[in-house]
Amino acid sequence: MKLSTSLVAVKKITSTVPRSNFPDEELEQVAQLILQAEGVINPVILQRSSLDTYEVIAGDFEYYAAARAREIDPRKGEMIGAFLVEEENEEVLKQQVELLRKSKAAVVEPTPPSSTALESRLTNIESRIENRINELKHQQATWEQKLQELKNQIPKKMEPLDMFNNLSLPE
Repeated sequence: MKLSTSLVAVKKITSTVPRSNFPDEELEQVAQLILQAEGVINPVILQRSSLDTYEVIAGDFEYYAAARAREIDPRKGEMIGAFLVEEENEEVLKQQVELLRKSKAAVVEPTPPSSTALESRLTNIESRIENRINELKHQQATWEQKLQELKNQIPKKMEPLDMFNNLSLPE
């Protein structure tokens, strides 16, 4: 078979396009939809880069959304459906990708960054960092509460003489 579909572990995929090229809100929204549907309707197209790693040829946005889904729920977001391009039909499939996904190619191709593009990328990065900081603060508060509950369960320290004096004898 010249074109094979497969489930691929998200952690074994890399992309040459920076994540900051895509709005964090959209990635988050698609990640939630991927988790709800338990898959992506628009599969990424991958090329094997080594024995067990792959590189995105097309579908960088979908890949980053799947990576975010994996961050949210590692079990449900572990695998993603993908088309694997083999060496024997690589050129034909790359041409097909260029023609069929032309509208997305403009986003993917590296262009000299303009000031608005840089500002957009920085805003996306800042937003992602703020969200992560808030998640970590919430997690820290939860852990502190659990720690306090455990501390409250520890019996109070008593001196041996006080324990002996307060000992109640069975009648």
